[in-house]
Amino acid sequence: MEEDECINEFRVRKCDLPILVDVLRNPNEIICDQSSVVGGVEALCMLLKRLTYPCRYSDMMQRFGHRQVPVLCMATNSMLDYIYAEHHQRITQWNDNILNPAALETYADSIHQMGAPLENCFGFIDGTVRPIARPGITQRILYNGHKRIHSLKYQAVAIPNGLIAHLYGPVEGSNSTENRGEDDNEQGDKMGDYTSGDEQQEKISVSSFMQCLTGQGHIPISSTQREKFKIHVGFNHDCQLQYGQQRLCRPLVNTCSCTVTLPTQHLGNYKEFLCIMRQAVFADVDERQDDLDAPD
Repeated sequence: MEEDECINEFRVRKCDLPILVDVLRNPNEIICDQSSVVGGVEALCMLLKRLTYPCRYSDMMQRFGHRQVPVLCMATNSMLDYIYAEHHQRITQWNDNILNPAALETYADSIHQMGAPLENCFGFIDGTVRPIARPGITQRILYNGHKRIHSLKYQAVAIPNGLIAHLYGPVEGSNSTENRGEDDNEQGDKMGDYTSGDEQQEKISVSSFMQCLTGQGHIPISSTQREKFKIHVGFNHDCQLQYGQQRLCRPLVNTCSCTVTLPTQHLGNYKEFLCIMRQAVFADVDERQDDLDAPD
């Protein structure tokens, strides 16, 4: 394999593969569940090839001696599991080798010299949404209203030398921030108590209410966002004149202006208020789920 071909298929230089094998403490061989044996270097190359995009296991058959797709899949996953078991602490915990005080000062100086006004910024935070197949349970928790997909989210800190210094996740796709903190949980518990009688009904949480109102299941985190964020409440006194005699009217929600309009003629008591609020919060999710369940 030529150097350019190696970089194109594995995204590493050919001369760097032995170094990568040594640093990762690669095993000599991988034994799959059905007893197939794959060399350690070959399994690492399978993983590198798989991580290039786009790439399917069937695309890898010619490169790796026409091995069958199940063998390619098992060897790749086994190598991935091995690397995570051996080295996950390097990015999931504080790695003092690259995040010691001297290194942090070097990163901050490099960023400042490139024109950044801050003198104490050593890295950059970013998140990614990874789509997943629709789960059989907890669909609302994993549904991302902004992307309109079921997903898991991760947050990473990248430092100036291109390395990922820290990785946090996964968290449910309905959150737009991974650091919600205890305040959000406390507020969710308070709103989650809104149930009536002995009926096992869905609870209105902060996440579900914000999902209905803004399309994203989170509350503003930063102080600037909190100052600008306002929920406008309106009242419709003429819903029966506009829509005729109805047993139940849903509140009208405008996600652009964060406005909810309540039909006063259906707010005779607290139980009716809870009923129409559940309609507003959960009906949109149920309808969206029905659309996903519908056949093509």
